[in-house]
Amino acid sequence: MDAFDEEQQAFNRSPLDDENLLSGEFWGELRVFLAVAKTKSFNRAAEITNTSQPRVSRQVKRCRMWSARSSSFRRRAGSH
Repeated sequence: MDAFDEEQQAFNRSPLDDENLLSGEFWGELRVFLAVAKTKSFNRAAEITNTSQPRVSRQVKRCRMWSARSSSFRRRAGSH
């Protein structure tokens, strides 16, 4: 198996190659995630970020999905 085969390209990619990583939406979600982590409350994070609690929940869920995809990518690539 050659490391440069098309089948292996996914293993050679960095999580930083994800075009969504540097999007404004990603950073907004990360900001909300950090607000939840600091306050330990979805309601308080919503107040701090001037948004609704359901929106905070959705953004945290997307961050967790992105994180899960990223960690599963690293496991497939053999790094820990």
